[in-house]
Amino acid sequence: MANPCRQWEGKLEQAVKANNAANQLKFKEKLVECIVYTARLMIREDEDAYRDIVNYGMEVAKKYNIPEVEYHLKIIEAEAKPKATEAKESKPSEAKATGQ
Repeated sequence: MANPCRQWEGKLEQAVKANNAANQLKFKEKLVECIVYTARLMIREDEDAYRDIVNYGMEVAKKYNIPEVEYHLKIIEAEAKPKATEAKESKPSEAKATGQ
């Protein structure tokens, strides 16, 4: 899956080059929203894409000094760990239930 958030990063870079503070703020907010919402969606759909968006988000957080991204991604990570554990634990019990 192509990263849908890169478009906002590109717009943010253009605003930085143009020294446009209003657009910088607007595109930073859009970038944060995109990363957080995409990570939440990917938890349920695709583990590899989820990892990619989290790694991308952490890079963006450092590159543009946006601590909100890192904060939200850490919360999502904490929520994802119990879900991953539950999924791993439920698979063996499902196999027992079906007689495998």
